[in-house]
Amino acid sequence: DDENALRVEALSGYGEAAEWAIALKDDLALWREGQLEWQDMITRLLLHGPPGTGKTTFAKALANSLQLPLLATSVSTWLEPSALGEVLQRVRQTFEEAERHNPIVLFIDEIDGLGTRGGHKDRDSSYWNSFINKALELLDGAVAREGVIIVGATNQPDLLDKALVRSGRLETHIEIPLPDAQALAGILRHHLKRHLTIEGDEMERQLLRIARR
Repeated sequence: DDENALRVEALSGYGEAAEWAIALKDDLALWREGQLEWQDMITRLLLHGPPGTGKTTFAKALANSLQLPLLATSVSTWLEPSALGEVLQRVRQTFEEAERHNPIVLFIDEIDGLGTRGGHKDRDSSYWNSFINKALELLDGAVAREGVIIVGATNQPDLLDKALVRSGRLETHIEIPLPDAQALAGILRHHLKRHLTIEGDEMERQLLRIARR
């Protein structure tokens, strides 16, 4: 209800990610009307790109555009307890909470922190394999999670387990690149709109001039 809430429609520089979000918004409306099955929607997304490109901002804007709550977590948050049993419980509780409050956007940051199975050759390999396997199990599209939209984010997609990015899990992969001058001008426009004293073409010229510096 907040007119100033950030929405995907107002974002600049997100390209394909914004297109995915708008398409999902249309599908969500059809799902709510009973005209579209959840399994026929594309609700799993992996965002990747350099640090500082606004992956977390996108998740917040997506939830606002879809008019859904946002449940944000990260792999480092899951790993805080250290003991394997507590870590697995924290992962499971995240998905249980999302299911209780669906429809919802579940955002998992730093998802590369899961690592890969077989990537640890020391005595802790069984710990990591158990952790990754639990996450893969809960992210499996074959498990009924109607109403849960999952967005994972990483700066290092090459570190992800191949099973995580296959069909049925985070199967849609979209890169968010560093913004160009046009995108930077749009970002400036959004953040400075209450303080701008000029409008129209002159405002756009000034913003582009600043963005290109």
